[in-house]
Amino acid sequence: MIALPVFGYKSHISIDRRFGFIREMAVTSASAADGRLLRQVVSTDNTGSEVWADSAYRSKRNEKWLSDRMLTSCIHRRKPKGKPIAKAAARANVVKSSIRAHVEHVFAH
Repeated sequence: MIALPVFGYKSHISIDRRFGFIREMAVTSASAADGRLLRQVVSTDNTGSEVWADSAYRSKRNEKWLSDRMLTSCIHRRKPKGKPIAKAAARANVVKSSIRAHVEHVFAH
C-alpha cells in the first residue's frame, strides 16, 4: 500500500434556523474554496430569505446570485488587507456570529 497524506475535510451545511435540522449539505476536501459551495447548500425551497455564512462565502458572484433569488445576504464582512475593519462592520459581524452559532451547535451533535 502507498501512504497518501490526508489533509482533512470540510462540511458545508444549510440548517433550519428555528429547529436546527440540516436541509442541505456537501463535504469537500479541506483545500476546496468555501465560496464555490454556496449554491449547493442554499436550498431554494426554504421559506427563510436570509443567508448567514462565514466571510469565505462572500464574493460579488455569490452576492449577485443571492440577490437574483431575492435572498438577503447576512454573510460576514472581511477585514480589508492592511487596514482595521470598520466599527460598524465589526458590530454587524458580532450580531451575525450569534446567529451563526446555531450552525456550530449542529456540528457538536
